[in-house]
Amino acid sequence: MNAPEEPAAPPPRVLVGARRAVAALALAWALGLAALFAARLTYPLELEWMEGGSLHHALRLLRGEAIYAAPSIDFVPFLYTPLYPALLALLAGLGLPLGLALGRALSVAAIAAIAGGLWRLTAAEGKPRAHRAAAIGLFLAGYVFTYRWYDLARADALMLALLLWGLILLRRAEGAGWRPLVAGVLVAMAFWTKQTAAVMILASGVGGLALVAGEARGRRRARLVALALYTATVAALVLGGLAIGDARSEGWLWTYVFELHQRHPFNAERFSRKSWGMLLHSAPSLALLLSGLVGGRVVARVKALAGRRPRVNSASANIHVSRDMYWGAIFVAALLASALGYSTLWAEANAFIPAVLFGAAYLAVALPVGGRGEVAALALIALQLLFAALVEPTYQPIQERGIAAIDASYRWQELGRSLPDAGARARASALRAELLAFGERRGPGPGRELLALQRPWWSVLAGGPGHVGSMGLNDVAPEDQRRLQGELRAALAGGRFAAIWLEGEPPTWLRPALAGAFQVARRLHGDARVRPWTGYLSEAGMVTPYRGDQLYLVPCAARPPPAGARLLADFERGGSDGFRRSGAAFGRAGQPALSGDLPALGPHGGAALLGSAARRRGLAATGEARSPAFVAPAGAVLELLVGVSAGDRGGLLLFLEAADDPTIRAEMAPPATPAWALEPLRWPIPAALSDRPIHLVIRDESANAAIFVDDVWLIPGAG
Repeated sequence: MNAPEEPAAPPPRVLVGARRAVAALALAWALGLAALFAARLTYPLELEWMEGGSLHHALRLLRGEAIYAAPSIDFVPFLYTPLYPALLALLAGLGLPLGLALGRALSVAAIAAIAGGLWRLTAAEGKPRAHRAAAIGLFLAGYVFTYRWYDLARADALMLALLLWGLILLRRAEGAGWRPLVAGVLVAMAFWTKQTAAVMILASGVGGLALVAGEARGRRRARLVALALYTATVAALVLGGLAIGDARSEGWLWTYVFELHQRHPFNAERFSRKSWGMLLHSAPSLALLLSGLVGGRVVARVKALAGRRPRVNSASANIHVSRDMYWGAIFVAALLASALGYSTLWAEANAFIPAVLFGAAYLAVALPVGGRGEVAALALIALQLLFAALVEPTYQPIQERGIAAIDASYRWQELGRSLPDAGARARASALRAELLAFGERRGPGPGRELLALQRPWWSVLAGGPGHVGSMGLNDVAPEDQRRLQGELRAALAGGRFAAIWLEGEPPTWLRPALAGAFQVARRLHGDARVRPWTGYLSEAGMVTPYRGDQLYLVPCAARPPPAGARLLADFERGGSDGFRRSGAAFGRAGQPALSGDLPALGPHGGAALLGSAARRRGLAATGEARSPAFVAPAGAVLELLVGVSAGDRGGLLLFLEAADDPTIRAEMAPPATPAWALEPLRWPIPAALSDRPIHLVIRDESANAAIFVDDVWLIPGAG
C-alpha cells in the first residue's frame, strides 16, 4: 500500500469538523438507503416494469430452456447478456424461492459490494477515512437521480460491482500473480452481466497503460506483464464466450446482444447536450469541485513543464500521476458510456449509474489532503450530499424551456416517491393474490393462461408458462414483430388466453383480435392502479407521469341481471333494441366496445353497447336515442350502465319522459366516472312516471364528448 497522504501535524479543527461532517452525511445515506432497500425488498409486484422479465429469464434457465433462440410468442429475451438471470437460476436451484425478493436481494448485495469496493480503493490510495466515506456517500446520493435503480431485480448493480472490483485488482496488479487473472475474470463477468461494460473494458486498457507509464522504469515490466495477462483473460472469456455461445445458440446470442441493439435509434441531442446537462443539473457542487481539481492539476503540470518549479521524480509523485490517470481514464469512459447509454431508444436515467459510481471513485482519490484545499473540497461534497437528500432534480423543464425554467426543474424530495405506502402495498398484495388464485382456479393448459403484455411475470404468477412481453415485441426485427403479432392474435382467437391485463389502451395491432371477443371487466384508474415505482409507467422521476388506466379483459359474456329484473336493452344481436335515433351521434345498432380509434370502453356487458360516438364524426356528433315505451310499476328502479368519454360532459343528458305527455320528465346527470368507464346507475322511477308508458332518452349535445349506455334493466319493487 502507498504511504498515506496525511500531514504529519494533527489536522486543524476546521478540517477535522469537515471530515466528520462528510463521514456523518455518508453514514446517514448508507443507513437511510439500507432501511429503504429493506422496505422495498418485499414489495409484492414489480418496482420497475421489467423486473419480472429478469425472473422469466431465470425461470427458463431453471427449466433447462434456451433464452437465446428464435423469437416466439412464448419468449423473446431482453437484449442483455445472461449472467444476472443465470445467478438467479443458480440460487433458485439451491432452494431459494425464485421471485422479486431474490432478484432485489442480489442487487442489494451488489450495492454493498460496491460500497466496500469504494472504501477499499480509496484506502489503497492512502486517503483518510473521510475521503473513503465521501466515495460511498456520493455513490449512494445518486440513487434518486438514477431513478431509484440500485435495488431493483435488474442487472445494473451486479454488473457494476463486478466491474469495480476487477478494476480495483487491476490497479494493484503487478507481474503474473493472481490479481490480473482475477481482475480479468471479474471484468469479463461484468460484460456477461450487461454488455454495456464493454466501453469500460476498453477504458481499463487505457488505464492499465497509464499505470505502466506512471511507474518507475524498473517496475514497468511487471505492470506490462500484469496488463497482458489481464487482457488475455478478458479476451478469452469475452470473445471465446461469444464464439461458443453464438455457436450453441445458432447465432441468436449475437443477434440479441449486438445486432438488435444496432436497430435502436440514436438520439444525438441526448448525447451532445442533454446527458451533460442532466449531470451538471443534478450535481452542481461536484461540477465545481471537479473543475477545481482538474484545473489545478493542469496548471501544476504546465508550470512544471515551463520550468517554473523543479519536476519531482519520486516514486510517490509517480504513484499520484498514475493513480489520477488510471481513475481519471475510468471516469471519462464512464461518462462516455453513460451518455451513449442514455442516448439509445427507451433508455432511462439508470444509464448514468456508471458515471455516478466512477465519478465518486475519481473524486475521492483526487481530493487534496490537508489545508484549505481539503476543507473546501469536503465542503462541496457535504453540500452535494445534503442537496441530493433534500432535492430531486427533474431536468425536462430546462430541456423544454431553457435555463429560465430552473425553478421548475427541482422539487423537494418525498419519501412517497421512493417507498410504496401502505395503500399501494395493499393493492399490490391483493392483485398478486388474485393472480395466484387465477392459476390455482384454472390450472395449467391451453385456454387457462393470462396474457399480460407489459407484465409477463404476471402470467407466470397466474400459473402459466410465460409469454413474450411488449419489450420483446419492440426489440425484434420488423418481420419478426409482424409475425409474432399475428401469432398472438391467432392465439387469442384460438382460446389460449382466458384473460388479459393491459397497461393503457390495447395496441393497434391487437385490437382486431379483441373486438367482439373480449370485454373490459375491470378498469383501474388513478390511485387504484398497481403501477411500478421507478422508470417507465411510474411517477418517480417523471416530469409527465404515466396516467393510463390498467385494463382487465375477459371473453365477452352477458352480465347476469338481478333476480326478477326485466331486460329492456343490452344492444347485442346486432340491433339497437328498438331505440329510435335522431341526429348523427347514435348508430343503427349497438357498437363494439372497441370501436374505431376510441379507447376501450368498459366495464360493460356482452360484446356491444349503445354509444353516441359510433358514427364517422365520432365525439363531434350530436343526437338522441329514445327507447321503446315501457311501463314501470310503482317502486321500480331502472338500472343501467352509463359512462362518458373525455371532454365537455355538460351536454350529455339522460332523462325519463312520459310517452303521452313530454312535459313530464325526470333528468339524471351521468355519473362522474373516469373517462371511458361504465358504471351502474340505479334510478328510482318517480311517482309521476310510474304505471304509465315512458321512454328512456339519451341525448348528446356536446361537440367533443360522448355518452355510452349498456344493460338497461327494470327491477320491480327495488325502490
